[in-house]
Amino acid sequence: MKHNREFYEITRWNKLTLSNNFMFRLVMEKQELCKKLIECILGIKIKSLSYVEHEKSFEANLQSKGIRLDLFVIDEDGVAYDIEMQMDNSYKQFLGRRTRYYVSLMDNKALKKGDKYSKLRKSYVIFICTFDPFDRGLAKYTFNAICNEDHSLILNDGVTRVFINTEGDRHRISRELASLIDYISSGKVTDEYTHQLDEEVNEIRNDTGKERAYMT
Repeated sequence: MKHNREFYEITRWNKLTLSNNFMFRLVMEKQELCKKLIECILGIKIKSLSYVEHEKSFEANLQSKGIRLDLFVIDEDGVAYDIEMQMDNSYKQFLGRRTRYYVSLMDNKALKKGDKYSKLRKSYVIFICTFDPFDRGLAKYTFNAICNEDHSLILNDGVTRVFINTEGDRHRISRELASLIDYISSGKVTDEYTHQLDEEVNEIRNDTGKERAYMT
């Protein structure tokens, strides 16, 4: 499969935006900004975050493929969130299977021997894509396991998968999410949250230590 050459070329430090994985992880070190991101995307309110780790690694065993999550978060109620910034569309047809594997390893580490399945965390896997992952034009795609014969019946397995498409139609999403998507795609500041994000991005750009870490 032919890859996009531009994607693999390193972006100049002073041109990095929130859509860059490195910048995204640095900005989300501010827990309040991270908390607001989750609330904005999911349309929920979170009391507080109890655990935030960037580039969180999960290993199953020596023979299995490990994963490294851009951002792994657990809130005060024990709900887990994996948030990925996805710019490369080379393998977009496999994003669904990728989320399946991510959830399986997250669950594998959540239970200890003898634990009941009821102890499995409620989990969200969120992909913020700078392309349309399903070519339907939506700005937000949310997936839960439902019964094919009765769509009102939800499996209630505790897993929700959300894909944000920064190129999608803004009319069916909240104003707050539309503002966030606009900022990710164009850098346009339109509300208080995107103003806070932009201030943090600019502050990070002025940090020579972080610049050296990025270049190496």
